[in-house]
Amino acid sequence: MSDLTQLFACIPHSKNPANIEIEYNLEIDKIYEDLKNSDIPREEDIAYDEKGTHTKIDIWGPQKTEKLLIMIHGGYWLFGSRKKCLAIVKPAQKLGYTVASIGYDFADQKHPLPTTIEETMRGIEFTISRFSSLNPSSNLHIVIAGHSVGAHLALKSLDKTSARNSNFSTKIHAAYLIAGLFELSELVATDYGRQLGLTPEHAQICSCDLNHLENFQKIPIFATCGTMEAPKLYEQNMKFKNLAENVRLKIYEGEDHFSVLTYLNDVDSEICKDFMAFLRNV
Repeated sequence: MSDLTQLFACIPHSKNPANIEIEYNLEIDKIYEDLKNSDIPREEDIAYDEKGTHTKIDIWGPQKTEKLLIMIHGGYWLFGSRKKCLAIVKPAQKLGYTVASIGYDFADQKHPLPTTIEETMRGIEFTISRFSSLNPSSNLHIVIAGHSVGAHLALKSLDKTSARNSNFSTKIHAAYLIAGLFELSELVATDYGRQLGLTPEHAQICSCDLNHLENFQKIPIFATCGTMEAPKLYEQNMKFKNLAENVRLKIYEGEDHFSVLTYLNDVDSEICKDFMAFLRNV
């Protein structure tokens, strides 16, 4: 692993690098199984693009609702699953939100990152359209969230400079961004960039430029990150500090890329309490 790749890698900087991957997967798989065995209504594997492999959504909660939270998983656009980012469901449900978890096809040289982003935007548009149709008389309140590169995709959905997003971005009321990666220029020279087939040109058009937040919908944004984060991700999240009046950043001491997600499933944790307070106030 190159020095630059190491700075973007989350596992080496986590609380328990030797075992974190196994521990994390066990925990998020248990969250999924517990949700399946709960009384929360669900509908899984709804295709928004029949041509794709992972271009599907899962819905957790009643589809007749006034509150919708859209969640997007991470994995460097190379791996991950819409079924492995569900720690957010329990606290969202407690506040009356139905959660729609969006999947997307992974990026590589034959399926470049701009295509993955475009697919995800279609998934968001499909989800909002579906819930708007099912709840025509309600003023649907929508929050978008994402973990890791899912946070990047969530922020991308608020990009006012994109003609595609004009169909749905103004309908989103708030964003919750967990340990995100937003600016991609340095990623080109990493192992992740090479696996993605990421070119400098694609890195530029796919980035969320935090220095130009005026290009994004001005809604409440809550960005979170742990102190035991990959250094480059930590550095990028720190840019949210004092960025704009509608943006809040919370850094959690001693937490890593994985625990800032999984602690959402613990209603007694500081991370979960902060998230629920954010949802109550948006």
